Amino acid sequence: MKLIGAVQHVMCRASAVLSNQICLSLSSPRGGSPRKGSVDRIGWPARCSPNIKKMRVFASQDVNQLLHRCFSLYLGVRNPSAGLQDLMNQSIMLVNEITGHSPCSQDVVGQYVSVLSRLQEILQEGVRGKKLAIFRWRSLRTAEKEVEELRQRISVIRGDLHSLMNVMRSRLLNSSGAVSVLVARLGKGKNERREAAARKLAVLAVDRTTGRDIANSGGVPMLIKILDDGDVRCQIQALRALANMALSDPDNQEAILYHGGLERIGKLLFVDCKALQEQAACCLGNMSDMFMGELSENWSRAIIGLVHLLHTSVWCRVQAVRAVTGLVRHPELRSELVACGVVKPLLKLAMGGCQVTSHLAVRALAYLSIDEEISFVLAQAGAVNVLMAILKRDGLGDKCKENVMCCLANIAALEHSGGINSKPWDKGIKLLMGACTEQSAVCRRNSVLALTHLSRRQTLQEVMAKCGAIPWLVEIMRISDLASKQRAAIALANIASNRKHSSEAHTQIVAAGGVEAMAELLKSEDPLCREQACRTLARLSLRRKFHGQLLSSGVTALLLVVLKTSSSSNTCVGFATCTLAALSRTTNGLEEIRRCGGRRAVGQLGCGNVICKRNRATILTRLKERTTTSS
Repeated sequence: MKLIGAVQHVMCRASAVLSNQICLSLSSPRGGSPRKGSVDRIGWPARCSPNIKKMRVFASQDVNQLLHRCFSLYLGVRNPSAGLQDLMNQSIMLVNEITGHSPCSQDVVGQYVSVLSRLQEILQEGVRGKKLAIFRWRSLRTAEKEVEELRQRISVIRGDLHSLMNVMRSRLLNSSGAVSVLVARLGKGKNERREAAARKLAVLAVDRTTGRDIANSGGVPMLIKILDDGDVRCQIQALRALANMALSDPDNQEAILYHGGLERIGKLLFVDCKALQEQAACCLGNMSDMFMGELSENWSRAIIGLVHLLHTSVWCRVQAVRAVTGLVRHPELRSELVACGVVKPLLKLAMGGCQVTSHLAVRALAYLSIDEEISFVLAQAGAVNVLMAILKRDGLGDKCKENVMCCLANIAALEHSGGINSKPWDKGIKLLMGACTEQSAVCRRNSVLALTHLSRRQTLQEVMAKCGAIPWLVEIMRISDLASKQRAAIALANIASNRKHSSEAHTQIVAAGGVEAMAELLKSEDPLCREQACRTLARLSLRRKFHGQLLSSGVTALLLVVLKTSSSSNTCVGFATCTLAALSRTTNGLEEIRRCGGRRAVGQLGCGNVICKRNRATILTRLKERTTTSS
């Protein structure tokens, strides 16, 4: 019970403090003026705050979810060993200490995430052992050695945090003279002395002001020099110092690049030392959102190394996926990342990684999917099945769900060309509708966008109708969000245009209140909403059994207003005249057109479209015949 209470207390603090290190914000997708049922390809991932520093840190929500998952698995272990109990207790206590240190070095947080990730794997092995009735948790007993290694890792992380606390409280933080002395020690003396100086500078560099002092004192070239001639322990501390400097102040990234630091850090990704690889990946992750421009060529070697680390142990993989997620934000690097084979390891991490690495991988896939050619590569690699499986997970956060929906929406944009297999979408349409939450506008928009793209395929239109997508789209059209309304209107119009199975679709639209929803769209000031509403109504008006519903909802007067509106496109006017011409075939419809002043509105129509002219002539002829008959 004490352990449960400790976890609840820790989670409250973690959410309050670690949330200051990352700020995710929802961004409106790019606009456009789609025509004839098309829609712009705008499934953007949830964008982060413009604050560059916050872009590169681990998300507190993901770390909290990972700890919750480990604790839930731990509660399912019967008679856990003393080492496992101590490891779980230390993990809970450590997150409390991490939240107490802000800002915090990302290599420390990354090591903590790696410990939790491996702990989750060990606990899952225990759960599987329980299901297989393995006596006395034999799978856990065989992992006892690794549990002890994780406990040692926790002790090292805690030591680093205590060093940070001691330095922050000391006068070194506000002493530029002390910084200069430490920088001078980097260039001479034994490796032990250089390592001690680099270790202190690594802690000091977490602070932005002190990081600038280190750079002004010539610390950047000295630290980079250690990467060439220092021993492994010196190199690790030099990488930590450079990583923290890059994180605390983006200006330091330019200094690291100017002195050739990127190339040297990239080389260390290929050395046979996991600790060096981990720190190098962490440093590159902190530099991953620097302005590229002509500097993208300098990242070539580093990209190869980072993709390679995605296949290695969890200790390097955590930092590598964070760095890759930062790099995919740059359009000029995406093709090179894909050419180096980043897609398959990202899909593997998204499917089978811990909460932190999985969510980072999903975010990276979302940014990659922005490029249409890369979306095709993702589709061929089976990304649709992977992303659908992720949507089925319990407790999936809104931010991760937004990125999943973004990626699916962009891959779905390929469906209209028939270039990829549509079978994976047959069972995924219900998931797309179910993943739409009221709390996340971006998630809802991308969910509707994916269905809009899928509605271009005739076979998928039938599946959507059978899955209950029509009532769902009608409900979406009733909300206040304009982007969602536009996309739902396009999807519904595409489904209504299916000539092979239109009867069933039209019946569902009318039964779901689609006519009334279209009438509301006709009142909208948005030209696209009006056009798609006219398009759907034109299809419904071809069936006389729906004329009574159309007339009772007042669409006749609204369509005549559309004809008078100067902002209505020729396509919109064409669909409106088609609906009015169809309604004029019945006595009630013709009388309603006449009563609403249709003769004058149609007579003054100046559209040069052939269809408009023909419908205009038909309506006026029938009105004239009606007047003659009445006389």
